[in-house]
Amino acid sequence: MSEQRLAIVTIDGPAGVGKSTISRLIADQLAFTYLDTGSMYRALAYELAKTQKATGKSVQELVQDDHFVEQVQALELELLPPLQGEEYGRVRIGKQVLGSELRAEEMGQLASEISALAQVRSGLTAIQQRMGAAGKVVAEGRDTGTVVFPLAAWKFFLDATPEERARRRIRQLRAGGAECIDEAALLANLLARDRADRNRVLAPLQPAEDAYLVDTSLLSINEVVNEILQHIRSHPL
Repeated sequence: MSEQRLAIVTIDGPAGVGKSTISRLIADQLAFTYLDTGSMYRALAYELAKTQKATGKSVQELVQDDHFVEQVQALELELLPPLQGEEYGRVRIGKQVLGSELRAEEMGQLASEISALAQVRSGLTAIQQRMGAAGKVVAEGRDTGTVVFPLAAWKFFLDATPEERARRRIRQLRAGGAECIDEAALLANLLARDRADRNRVLAPLQPAEDAYLVDTSLLSINEVVNEILQHIRSHPL
């Protein structure tokens, strides 16, 4: 007998493909809870950067430090909705609430780096699975369909060309007030994150075997949302 599918939507894909906005809209349409796993890794990256600055230790030194690993595993994480007028949600980590700090390019780069570490990923995966245990969740990230929720009823993998994803990120930064943007460096960083995410040994970025693939390069946000919702409704649990 096959295992029971769970009332969970997973939306995976590389950086800059529109996962966060699309996942939040899907969750609203289905009256599901939105689970932003990427922000959890960014929050942990923020804590790691603070510890690095205070101790002078490298990432590898810290993750091999049993005391630091215990601190990570004991962290209390809570996902909070975005403030009015903001696109991304916030994360409460311990007593601190983080928002725009998490969207910095260096936080994305460091989050990608630590996501390849077994000590970090196992702890956050367990937290995410507890959050989704009751179902009715839209989980967004890199491995939500392959590792975190392999029994999810609806799995999607979004992609777009690197150039289009870089253009979207540049528009986003300019809308946020950024003026001097090194476009070539941004594209290079995005490609480097792609290589790291797709080639890591632990939970690499890849579509689940039963994922529905959507190339968003030439689609609007609404077109992607409508395609996902149509697929979900045509494949009831």
